[in-house]
Amino acid sequence: GNSNLPNNMNDHISIDNNGLIWLTTDEGLVTFNGKEFQNAEQNITDKGKYFRYFGLATDNSNTKWFFATGNIYSFNDGKWAKYEESEIGIKSGYKIINNPNTNEVFFTSDKGLTIFNYGKWSLINQDNTSGLPSNRFSFAKRDSKNRIWIGTYSGSVMIDENNQVTSFENTETVLKGKCITSMDEDENGNIYFTLYEF
Repeated sequence: GNSNLPNNMNDHISIDNNGLIWLTTDEGLVTFNGKEFQNAEQNITDKGKYFRYFGLATDNSNTKWFFATGNIYSFNDGKWAKYEESEIGIKSGYKIINNPNTNEVFFTSDKGLTIFNYGKWSLINQDNTSGLPSNRFSFAKRDSKNRIWIGTYSGSVMIDENNQVTSFENTETVLKGKCITSMDEDENGNIYFTLYEF
């Protein structure tokens, strides 16, 4: 009511490397430059009657990544790109996470963890990694010790630098019975989690 923001339903936010704020709104996408909101909709796919953005992150190269209806999209240098399920194995997911130390972008979904790194796509799931409790990944992020922390709705796990999987369902830690839904790491290497008790 006090700005030109088109909708009050905002799910995701990312500040890009130029300081421009990106927001997903109800069935829309806008940027905010500190003064006004501008439409930032993708322009390479017919949106039809329903088109919505479900995720958002900015990577080290200032590429913006989106889950949107039916596909994954990226935006950089004024150009949109669409990634087909046949090319990368997924068409949507739960969260997009930038890993600034390794230049990886993580995409979590019902099919596991899809990783984009230096133009190549790879997948971590139960088919190629033993010890994972589920392919339904809610969250995943790599820490400064090269460990990947993963939250699934069947338990949380950590894959260490030697690709060994630790399941916290077999421990008495606070992670037992919980799904990691986000995490961050401070300058001393302490890791903080938000958790969902399933």
